Amino acid sequence: MDLSKSNLTEVGGKKVVKQTGTTQRDKEQILVVEDRPEILNIARLMLEYEDYQVHSATIGDEAL
Repeated sequence: MDLSKSNLTEVGGKKVVKQTGTTQRDKEQILVVEDRPEILNIARLMLEYEDYQVHSATIGDEAL
């Protein structure tokens, strides 16, 4: 994290670091359930490339 003065701001009399960029919390989340590992990995890669936070499972019970 860059702690340069340009990232510092004051809130309630305290200096805090203003973060920029995308964090995991900012990303849309998606759950992929697929029993074939090769398909699951391809789907995960494609969705992560599109900036999704991907959760995966190989069986329905695991997804729940």
